[in-house]
Amino acid sequence: MDPADPDKKEVRRPMNAFLIFCKRHRSMVREKNPNLDNRNVTRILGDLWANLKEDEKMQYTDLAKQYKDAFMKANPDYKWHNPEKGMHPTGLLPRSPTKEGLDFTRADQTITPGKLAGKFV
Repeated sequence: MDPADPDKKEVRRPMNAFLIFCKRHRSMVREKNPNLDNRNVTRILGDLWANLKEDEKMQYTDLAKQYKDAFMKANPDYKWHNPEKGMHPTGLLPRSPTKEGLDFTRADQTITPGKLAGKFV
Protein backbone atom coordinates (compact mmCIF):
# COMPACT_ATOMS: atom_id res chain seq x y z
CA MET A 1 0.00 0.00 0.00
CA ASP A 2 1.25 3.44 -0.88
CA PRO A 3 1.66 5.52 2.29
CA ALA A 4 1.27 8.69 0.22
CA ASP A 5 -2.27 7.65 -0.79
CA PRO A 6 -4.14 6.22 2.23
CA ASP A 7 -7.40 5.77 0.25
CA LYS A 8 -5.79 3.51 -2.34
CA LYS A 9 -6.24 -0.16 -1.42
CA GLU A 10 -3.70 -2.78 -2.39
CA VAL A 11 -5.19 -5.19 -4.91
CA ARG A 12 -4.51 -8.88 -4.66
CA ARG A 13 -3.39 -11.02 -7.55
CA PRO A 14 -6.11 -12.96 -9.36
CA MET A 15 -6.52 -16.57 -8.29
CA ASN A 16 -4.80 -19.28 -10.29
CA ALA A 17 -6.58 -22.48 -11.42
CA PHE A 18 -5.69 -24.43 -8.28
CA LEU A 19 -6.94 -21.69 -5.96
CA ILE A 20 -10.25 -21.51 -7.84
CA PHE A 21 -10.53 -25.31 -7.54
CA CYS A 22 -9.83 -25.07 -3.79
CA LYS A 23 -12.39 -22.34 -3.29
CA ARG A 24 -15.06 -24.46 -4.95
CA HIS A 25 -14.22 -27.74 -3.21
CA ARG A 26 -12.96 -26.77 0.27
CA SER A 27 -16.44 -26.80 1.82
CA MET A 28 -17.13 -30.31 0.45
CA VAL A 29 -13.85 -31.63 1.86
CA ARG A 30 -14.62 -29.97 5.21
CA GLU A 31 -18.10 -31.57 5.30
CA LYS A 32 -16.61 -35.04 4.76
CA ASN A 33 -13.72 -34.40 7.19
CA PRO A 34 -14.98 -32.01 9.89
CA ASN A 35 -12.14 -32.77 12.33
CA LEU A 36 -9.26 -31.94 9.96
CA ASP A 37 -7.28 -28.75 10.30
CA ASN A 38 -6.82 -26.41 7.34
CA ARG A 39 -3.38 -27.80 6.49
CA ASN A 40 -4.74 -31.34 6.01
CA VAL A 41 -7.78 -30.09 4.11
CA THR A 42 -5.41 -28.31 1.73
CA ARG A 43 -3.36 -31.49 1.43
CA ILE A 44 -6.50 -33.41 0.38
CA LEU A 45 -7.38 -30.66 -2.10
CA GLY A 46 -3.88 -30.92 -3.54
CA ASP A 47 -4.29 -34.67 -4.00
CA LEU A 48 -7.68 -34.18 -5.65
CA TRP A 49 -6.14 -31.58 -7.97
CA ALA A 50 -3.21 -33.82 -8.85
CA ASN A 51 -5.57 -36.67 -9.79
CA LEU A 52 -7.99 -34.49 -11.75
CA LYS A 53 -8.33 -35.30 -15.44
CA GLU A 54 -6.74 -32.82 -17.83
CA ASP A 55 -10.08 -31.79 -19.37
CA GLU A 56 -11.46 -31.02 -15.89
CA LYS A 57 -8.32 -29.07 -15.00
CA MET A 58 -8.68 -27.14 -18.25
CA GLN A 59 -12.03 -25.76 -17.05
CA TYR A 60 -10.30 -24.19 -14.05
CA THR A 61 -7.34 -23.05 -16.13
CA ASP A 62 -9.69 -21.32 -18.58
CA LEU A 63 -11.61 -19.71 -15.72
CA ALA A 64 -8.35 -18.49 -14.15
CA LYS A 65 -7.34 -16.96 -17.48
CA GLN A 66 -10.70 -15.17 -17.71
CA TYR A 67 -10.25 -13.86 -14.16
CA LYS A 68 -6.72 -12.71 -14.95
CA ASP A 69 -7.77 -10.98 -18.19
CA ALA A 70 -10.63 -9.17 -16.41
CA PHE A 71 -8.29 -8.26 -13.55
CA MET A 72 -5.65 -6.84 -15.87
CA LYS A 73 -8.29 -4.89 -17.75
CA ALA A 74 -9.54 -3.39 -14.48
CA ASN A 75 -5.99 -2.80 -13.19
CA PRO A 76 -3.83 -2.01 -16.24
CA ASP A 77 -0.94 -0.59 -14.20
CA TYR A 78 -0.76 -3.58 -11.87
CA LYS A 79 2.65 -5.21 -11.53
CA TRP A 80 3.06 -8.03 -9.06
CA HIS A 81 6.06 -7.92 -6.79
CA ASN A 82 7.05 -9.90 -3.77
CA PRO A 83 7.72 -7.38 -1.01
CA GLU A 84 9.62 -10.00 0.99
CA LYS A 85 11.95 -11.06 -1.83
CA GLY A 86 15.51 -10.11 -1.10
CA MET A 87 14.71 -8.90 2.38
CA HIS A 88 16.81 -10.08 5.27
CA PRO A 89 15.06 -10.27 8.67
CA THR A 90 16.97 -7.19 9.77
CA GLY A 91 16.09 -5.40 6.54
CA LEU A 92 19.61 -5.46 5.14
CA LEU A 93 21.73 -8.33 3.92
CA PRO A 94 25.01 -8.70 5.77
CA ARG A 95 28.11 -7.72 3.78
CA SER A 96 30.15 -10.76 4.79
CA PRO A 97 27.93 -13.77 5.53
CA THR A 98 29.42 -15.74 8.39
CA LYS A 99 28.00 -18.53 10.48
CA GLU A 100 29.71 -20.12 13.44
CA GLY A 101 33.10 -18.76 12.42
CA LEU A 102 32.90 -19.84 8.77
CA ASP A 103 33.61 -17.15 6.24
CA PHE A 104 31.74 -18.16 3.09
CA THR A 105 33.61 -15.58 1.01
CA ARG A 106 36.91 -17.50 1.36
CA ALA A 107 37.50 -20.20 -1.26
CA ASP A 108 40.45 -21.76 0.60
CA GLN A 109 38.43 -22.72 3.69
CA THR A 110 37.28 -26.36 3.89
CA ILE A 111 33.91 -27.33 5.30
CA THR A 112 33.53 -30.69 7.03
CA PRO A 113 30.13 -32.32 6.46
CA GLY A 114 28.03 -33.10 9.51
CA LYS A 115 26.76 -36.49 10.64
CA LEU A 116 23.70 -36.33 8.36
CA ALA A 117 25.77 -35.57 5.25
CA GLY A 118 26.96 -39.20 5.08
CA LYS A 119 23.40 -40.37 4.40
CA PHE A 120 23.19 -38.34 1.21
CA VAL A 121 26.67 -38.95 -0.20
